[in-house]
Amino acid sequence: MRSKSDARRAAPAVPAERSQEISSELERRGLSEGFARAVSAQLEPFASELDKGHFEAVLSGVALAYGVHRRAVEAFRRTAAELDEVQHLLGSFGSELAKLDEAVEILAAYAARLRHHTKPTPPRTVH
Repeated sequence: MRSKSDARRAAPAVPAERSQEISSELERRGLSEGFARAVSAQLEPFASELDKGHFEAVLSGVALAYGVHRRAVEAFRRTAAELDEVQHLLGSFGSELAKLDEAVEILAAYAARLRHHTKPTPPRTVH
């Protein structure tokens, strides 16, 4: 079995056109331009060794893997955005709760003062 480095050394020089073809095909299948170029550079040494059907399967596998990865990244970004929103809402709720606590303390002090000032006078016995 040949390793990747053996395949690269043994593979004839693939013209830049082949790399561009691979990159264009990957872009057509939904990969970003930069990622398609990087993958096509990795696939170039093996392109001449695989028959057309196998190479199409490799390209399809790369496109499927990229799609799954892209969806996972998008889901992570949505989750991160939702987490930021939840943190903001909890922060706002905490500040409102602090205001409510302060208002309850003021009302408790007011009620204590009223209780103290409105104490009924003790009954006196008159003889």
